[in-house]
Amino acid sequence: MRYLVRKTMPFLILIIFFVSDAKAEPSAVIPDVPWKGERLVFELSWFEVKAGTSVIEVSEGESKGRKTYNISVVTTSNGYLDVIYRVRDRIESSIYADNLSSYRYKVHQEEGSFRRDKEIIFDYGKGTVTYTKDKKTTIYGISTLVNDSLSSIYYLRSKELTVGKPVIIDIFDSKKLWQVEVQVLGKEKVETPVGVFDTVLVKPILKFEGIFQRKGDVYIWLTDDNRKMPVRMRSKIKIGSISADLIEYKYGKQ
Repeated sequence: MRYLVRKTMPFLILIIFFVSDAKAEPSAVIPDVPWKGERLVFELSWFEVKAGTSVIEVSEGESKGRKTYNISVVTTSNGYLDVIYRVRDRIESSIYADNLSSYRYKVHQEEGSFRRDKEIIFDYGKGTVTYTKDKKTTIYGISTLVNDSLSSIYYLRSKELTVGKPVIIDIFDSKKLWQVEVQVLGKEKVETPVGVFDTVLVKPILKFEGIFQRKGDVYIWLTDDNRKMPVRMRSKIKIGSISADLIEYKYGKQ
């Protein structure tokens, strides 16, 4: 049992992030976004058993005179799963508001006995990425604006989604620049604990050997409006399936 949880839980707690390989889309100035002040709470399930929650929040900030958005994800296993595999993870992404490119990405993982800390700092003026993992730092070169694994979904939400037309995103992680193709599959009506939504179904083409390790397809349902809020996520893997369903949300001053 512990072995199965160890192999499956990383998919469950990080289902909202994706990376893969395709041709890069040029970066552009981003208009005002609809998800400022947003707070989303997802219930996580594995084998249809409630396993924990992920809370995603967006706040506004500033860095060197530039407006920023700060995104955080806190994932916590529930009391049942805590007994066999306790999870307390926090992921943070800070992005520039004018173009949604990343300038800092931090990960703190506590999963069972496993511990890991990672930080990525982007300096576009110098054309460098400073990558620190478990206190070991390496510097890499970049020549374009990029996203990290978390901010990529917010960049996707800023784009027009047309069925049959993929969206391409540049992502730096695991010491390498990856290019992400996200397929726009169709439109569906989805019922959740917080209501019924008209949605657009998207699927990232997973080839990146990081978070998902290429072990299962991931599907994400985004509301079919200007917010493109994620309301459901699913992944089929060799050992059953995992899911994240929206159970609470607010945005702005709501």
